[in-house]
Amino acid sequence: MAAERSKNPEWLGTSSVAQRLGCSVETVRQLCLSGKLPCVSIGTGVRRHYRVHVDAVSTFLKSRAVRPIAQVQPVSGFRRPERDLLGL
Repeated sequence: MAAERSKNPEWLGTSSVAQRLGCSVETVRQLCLSGKLPCVSIGTGVRRHYRVHVDAVSTFLKSRAVRPIAQVQPVSGFRRPERDLLGL
């Protein structure tokens, strides 16, 4: 039964959520602890594990108007200065 729950694609671990939000795992944990990101706490040890439903991640992204990191476009027109211009 526990093995079935851990493989449920609708519930994500903190690393998967962090990847989708474009932030660190620690930030996801803080969002869970503060209640800003609805989650389920698993375990009672020193380091709790959290599971977040896929719909909660989507709702969080929409409410924060944050784009996932995969959609961020590179800056166009950026040019590195030449070393001679800097006097190096």
